[in-house]
Amino acid sequence: MFKLKMINGLIEPVLSDNAKYITESRYGIKGEDGKLTETVKDIFWRVAYNIAKANLNFQKTTNNFQTNNNQQITNNQIEDQEINAKAVTFYEMMVSQKFLPNTPCLVNAGKKMQQLSACFVLPIDDSMESILTTMKDMAMIHKSGGGTGFSFSRLRPSGDYIASSGGTTVGPVSFMQAYNDVTSQIKQGGVRRGANMGMLSIEHPDVLRFAVVKLDEYCLTNFNISLAVTNKFMDKIESDKKFVSNDLIPEEVVEKIRIAEGNRDVDVRLREIEVEVTKLYDWAKATNEGEGYELINPKNGQVTIKLNAYKVFNLITRLAWQFGDPGLVFIDRMNESSSNPVPKLGIIEATNPCGEQPLLPYDACNLGSINLSRFVIATRQLLGKQSRGEIATSMTPRNDVFSGFDLDWTDLARVVHEGVEFLDNVVEVNQFPVPQIREMVSKTRRIGLGVMGFADMLFKLGIRYDSPDGIIWAEKVMKFINDESKKATVELALTRGVFPAWEESVFAGTAYRPRNMALTTIAPTGTISMVADTSSGVEPMFSLGYQKNTVEGKILYIMNQVFVEELKKRNIYSEELLDKVVKNGGKLNGIEEIPQDLKNIFITALEISPEWHIKIQAAFQRYTDNAVSKTINFPKEATVEDVRTAYLLAYSLGTKGITIYRSGSRKKEVIQTVKNNQETITNNQTITNDQLRKLQTKKKTPEAARGVRLQKSCDAGKVYISVFFEDGDGPVEIFVNLGKSGGYMAGSAEVTGRLASLALKYGANLEEVADELVGISCGQKIGFGNNMILSMFDAVGKALLEIAKGDQLDLLEGEKDRLELPKNNEIKTDILQIVRTKLADLESKFSSCPDCGSPLYAEEGCFKCSNSYCGYSKCS
Repeated sequence: MFKLKMINGLIEPVLSDNAKYITESRYGIKGEDGKLTETVKDIFWRVAYNIAKANLNFQKTTNNFQTNNNQQITNNQIEDQEINAKAVTFYEMMVSQKFLPNTPCLVNAGKKMQQLSACFVLPIDDSMESILTTMKDMAMIHKSGGGTGFSFSRLRPSGDYIASSGGTTVGPVSFMQAYNDVTSQIKQGGVRRGANMGMLSIEHPDVLRFAVVKLDEYCLTNFNISLAVTNKFMDKIESDKKFVSNDLIPEEVVEKIRIAEGNRDVDVRLREIEVEVTKLYDWAKATNEGEGYELINPKNGQVTIKLNAYKVFNLITRLAWQFGDPGLVFIDRMNESSSNPVPKLGIIEATNPCGEQPLLPYDACNLGSINLSRFVIATRQLLGKQSRGEIATSMTPRNDVFSGFDLDWTDLARVVHEGVEFLDNVVEVNQFPVPQIREMVSKTRRIGLGVMGFADMLFKLGIRYDSPDGIIWAEKVMKFINDESKKATVELALTRGVFPAWEESVFAGTAYRPRNMALTTIAPTGTISMVADTSSGVEPMFSLGYQKNTVEGKILYIMNQVFVEELKKRNIYSEELLDKVVKNGGKLNGIEEIPQDLKNIFITALEISPEWHIKIQAAFQRYTDNAVSKTINFPKEATVEDVRTAYLLAYSLGTKGITIYRSGSRKKEVIQTVKNNQETITNNQTITNDQLRKLQTKKKTPEAARGVRLQKSCDAGKVYISVFFEDGDGPVEIFVNLGKSGGYMAGSAEVTGRLASLALKYGANLEEVADELVGISCGQKIGFGNNMILSMFDAVGKALLEIAKGDQLDLLEGEKDRLELPKNNEIKTDILQIVRTKLADLESKFSSCPDCGSPLYAEEGCFKCSNSYCGYSKCS
């Protein structure tokens, strides 16, 4: 690919080694041989120059000019100078880590694709043509690097009559699964699998079917789901409470739905789920005068049933507590606020996948984030103090300047103005895969300027996240950015014009004439915050550090740099202390060597109560046009009542939505072993010490054995798993072969078989061997739903479970080259349940990074890799 010529005198990037590696590996252009052809400097210049070229649309020079030495400067030369000057400004914002655009812009700017937006919403109308057209549009957007949101609220409910065929419809939930399956086969911009938001109105007749759709960890793995909740529903919760004698929900019904969702037979699955969901509707049905709210069929406007709002709300919070879904979006608040100043163009029905961007049908938004931690400056003499902590304990804090540190407001204003121009230029040069999106974006010119590094900013200022001062600073900095962005967009409009839909907006006839319909958004900054060497969005630090082992056997401590600097200033820095912090879960409490004032300031996400998480989210929302993407973290011991209280608090404080994550909420217990002096208890079976010694005797490989073989498909090709049995003594040997593949993966397959065989010879059974293999995720996942294979190792584990189940059912009679398991649903379902008990669910299967295998953690309504050398994030 052509490499853009760089001008002389550009400043060098100030990124850390980690940030440089992530920038190049995630965003750099690669040649046909897979090798990088760009450095960090090249990447930022490519993006800066490409976005600066949009100025040519607004600055046309019409004359030739003479220089002092009578050399003529042509229009093109003047334009080149203007573009280069603007490109340098944009470049310096990025290399100084003060501003970064969203990932699609960094990946695609200057390439043939040139799709630079992260967020899209597509409409789905109640017709097969619309459903399939939108599915195609979704695929094209994912291919280009964007994420998509949908409202399924216009679709008629499950079981409704279809006049054209005389049949009945499957309803929104089944179509969501179809969208999910298509998404599984597409990577966003060739970088990561596509992401979706599925939303349904709280007043839709299928609301309870939708609420329970993600109880099974294999369902809708490419969707976040949220209920679009109205003000009327929220107001009805309290008044419906008097009709409820207790707060209990039918737990056994929820569990039966979860089990049924894992059934591989689609017809049986749908039938079993429908039986149990009907029980939920019967339980929640309003039966008294004045009780309940109406569910309305979108096809004909008729009321289908009335449900008790308090019961429905309790069910939602119970599901969120256990499974993390569904979230809530306060849809009326979005439509009645600055999120939708053009209601004549349509109403907001959905958001992007992470929830921070409410969008009209066919609307899109490009995002950019300002790194707040880069604007902290010392404002007075440090009075001989060695650290922020010492200053904090010796001075009286003020609202404008705290502990001798403040923000460089002048520089921040400059970056806000340049950031608004950058994002408006992105609108100009963006190329969309769907023409209706180009039309809507051109009318509204919505942008999303936000922030990252808020936690690091507070660390530098010496302010505790969960404190009144934390809220003051959240409001203060966001109000400043929001106000300056509005000044910037009005200034742009003087030379570029107001957004074309201004006459149809609520601004028509007023003095406010902006270039952009809406300006500010707090978006996830998963990967770009790593590029910026700072904390994510407005989130607290999830952990102050972790340990990484290198291939050379060395130990590296990946720590928050503000914390490390503070330790060094106090002369208490040591690797031994870092090791204690890492082993303490990245927290400081309980470590004697850490001064108390540092413990008060450097706190992490799970040390902060949900109430304070919500207060900070609400503080930013007050001065944000669009919405705020944030995860409300709950400790594992949090109760359903805690979640219920948080949802109500989020609504009362004016947020536009809420996403929660309770630590360990989806994690099940796997096989545990407890030892004492007399016996070992394993998997509910008692084994005496004599029996244990017998188990520890290695079996001999028999000269002849009967065998069975299964074939599975994985990302490395077809894998063949053969298990050989000795009559009366169970399985004794396992062979794993990887088709015709050679090299590393073939060797891995052989090693897997050898080690598994060794385990069998020392007394392990097939289920125990499979337990160590099922759920290992690496490379590209194959298949979807219950048939998903996460890796070659996962394929081997699942094959062993099927063979084990067949052996238990006496299906292994005679010598066979291949085991033909009957297509008996009971057997298949049992196998699936074995898989479930062997796996930790969503938190473990999908909590390891698909790129490096490190743990993922919930943040900003998204999942992010904990390995700062990696940079993976489901959002950017």
